[in-house]
Amino acid sequence: MSTRDSMIPVISVEAIRSVVSSKDQSLYDQLLKSTLDDIEKELGPQDELEGDDLGEFNEQLDETKFELDQMLIKPTAPVAEPGCWIFLIKQIIQVKKLEINVSLSFNKGYKHFYAWEPYRKSIGSRLSREALESLQYLEDGRPLCGKSISGDGCLFAWLTHSEISALYESLATITTNDVGNPDLNEFHQDLVDSLDVLNGKGCDMILSTH
Repeated sequence: MSTRDSMIPVISVEAIRSVVSSKDQSLYDQLLKSTLDDIEKELGPQDELEGDDLGEFNEQLDETKFELDQMLIKPTAPVAEPGCWIFLIKQIIQVKKLEINVSLSFNKGYKHFYAWEPYRKSIGSRLSREALESLQYLEDGRPLCGKSISGDGCLFAWLTHSEISALYESLATITTNDVGNPDLNEFHQDLVDSLDVLNGKGCDMILSTH
């Protein structure tokens, strides 16, 4: 699994979750066009491609149409939502203008996905039940409407403002010296500082892993 984690502050997670099974054709068309633009930036205009490049273009386009159908058109969300939905989620955020422009220390440098498990094990016993549950979401992923996420090289998770607030209040009581693993000190401090900013903004958050 690719392992770069980043936080995306958003006005509303519910505005993203509400698109699942919405049959919103206008949004479908916008997301498909956005994907086409991205593929053409990578491979070149479709009408100028041939051979393997054209095959790659059509393969990526077919995969996107399949995922858009699964997310927007099917009457219910998949039981296990594909981790690759994070790319559609990012496009939805862009199309709906949901992102809040704020600098987060968590997004600087390289945050490794595999830090979540040892971090949780190191401090989990000192967290509130709600905070520990939120930390588990960030580690395992959290589907928009389904039961789980099928890891396919990517993951996503989300927290509402109230969950961010509860997680921050619980984590803020733990100093870097109390984390118990020097390798996780910077991870802890960047996480706490970023949750503090998000809490102050009163926003929700998407965690992207890919």
